Amino acid sequence: MSAKQKRELKKAVKKKEIQEEAETVEDVIDSGESEDISEPRTHSIQSQTHSIQNQPQQPQQLKRRQKSKLKKIKEKYKDQDDEERQLKMEILASAGKSEEDTKKDKKRKKIKQKEQKQKQQQQQQQLDI
Repeated sequence: MSAKQKRELKKAVKKKEIQEEAETVEDVIDSGESEDISEPRTHSIQSQTHSIQNQPQQPQQLKRRQKSKLKKIKEKYKDQDDEERQLKMEILASAGKSEEDTKKDKKRKKIKQKEQKQKQQQQQQQLDI
């Protein structure tokens, strides 16, 4: 068996494990929420599970502790729908500087530093003369 075939086999096994884990999480969610659920909330959970399944698979090799981190994030935001998430992202975006502004600031700082170095070098040259 070649190395490529071994890698493909590992990937297939990991995909199956992830799918099984997702199914068990859904089962736990369904069984735990059936006691006191209102209709709108079940609808939002179902839409989230569909959106999670429809998303492209993440890279198979997750970095250290990423799996548990993703699990915590899913648990934290499980009852948040897409509209709420979009509103929060808009609020957060308006609070801080945009990426373009920060990039421009960094470029300006670099240019200033270069100018200061050049001035210092010129002063050193004049003192040496």
